[in-house]
Amino acid sequence: PRSAGRRMTRLVRDFLYAQRVQAPVELYSDWLAVGNVNEFVTFVPTSDKKRFRMLLASPAACYRLFREKQKEGQGEATMFKGKGTALGYSGTDTKRVTINKVLSNEALAQQNQYVQRCIDWNRDILKKELGLLEEDIIDLPALFKLDKHGKAVPYFPNTV
Repeated sequence: PRSAGRRMTRLVRDFLYAQRVQAPVELYSDWLAVGNVNEFVTFVPTSDKKRFRMLLASPAACYRLFREKQKEGQGEATMFKGKGTALGYSGTDTKRVTINKVLSNEALAQQNQYVQRCIDWNRDILKKELGLLEEDIIDLPALFKLDKHGKAVPYFPNTV
């Protein structure tokens, strides 16, 4: 994270502190094109003692899932029909993106490794600030792509 990013304004911070519910938790979202934390994290209610689970977007989980499906012989399964150019594929076969194509796209893999590091940074903040354990976190498979400014855009938005 950079120090010159999108920080919470003093006015907002003062307002949140004045509520006396809890101190605000600042997350790092400069790596996102839009910058909304709901692009990678949300919470769902549960009926146990903790009363919630945290859902986190996870490129690493997505790649694990794709590798598993590839090993099961599903590497040629078509995904993202009509979205090939958005994933960076060009040529005549842009309408047919497969698991094999995603897994062989080194640039996309590197972009998602960067995104995973950014999400992991926030994971550590949230674990510390909210007292979460790993079993309180559910990793949701997600893919991102970087725009021309190097900012992440979720490939399948509204997952989290």
